[in-house]
Amino acid sequence: MFNLFGKKKHEEPDRSLIVPRIKNIDMLAFAREKGMPEKDWPITQPLAADLLIAYAFDLPGVFQMLRQADLKRLNLKPDELKAIAVENLRPRIGKMKTESQGTPVYMLTTGDDLGACLLLFDDLWEDFVSRLPGETVVAVPSRRIVLQTSTEWPGALDLLRELVADVWERYPTDRLSDELLVRRRGSWTGFHEST
Repeated sequence: MFNLFGKKKHEEPDRSLIVPRIKNIDMLAFAREKGMPEKDWPITQPLAADLLIAYAFDLPGVFQMLRQADLKRLNLKPDELKAIAVENLRPRIGKMKTESQGTPVYMLTTGDDLGACLLLFDDLWEDFVSRLPGETVVAVPSRRIVLQTSTEWPGALDLLRELVADVWERYPTDRLSDELLVRRRGSWTGFHEST
C-alpha cells in the first residue's frame, strides 16, 4: 500500500547545482598536509598565478566540493565543468556593483562571497577590455572583492597594491590572493611589470 512512514530517499546533487569557486593553490597543499587521499581532493583547474577554479555543489547553506566520485556519478569530464558551472552561476550571482570613489581603481562586488567568480565571465571582461586604455589588471584579495584598473592610469598599480594590502589587513580570514592578474588574449595570466 502507501509507504507513509518510510524514509525519504536521499537525492544526490545533480549537475544543475555545480558552481565555480575561486580558491588559492594553498587549498591543495592543505589537503596534501592532512593526508587526504587524492581521490577525495576537490576537483580544480588552474586559473592564473596562485588561483584555481574549484567546483562545488551549491546546496542550502553550504558549498559541497566536487570530487572524482561525483564526476563519475554524473558522467562528466573535467573539461565540461567550467562551462556548466559558469552557466549555473549566472542566475545566482545577483547584481554586480562597481565603485571607484574617485580613484583609478574600481571595486567590483556582488553582495555575497561570489565576487571572485566574476573573473570567469569572459563577456564581462571583454567589455571592460574594449573600453579601457592599456591593459586591464585585476586583484582578487578576497572571495568577495575584485579590484580592477588599467596600466595606462598614472599611479593605479601602486594604489591597487595598497588596496590589496588593506583588504588583507582588515579581513585576514578572507584572504584569497595578493597577486595581480592581467587580461590577455581572452584569458587571465599573472601580471609582472617590466622593469
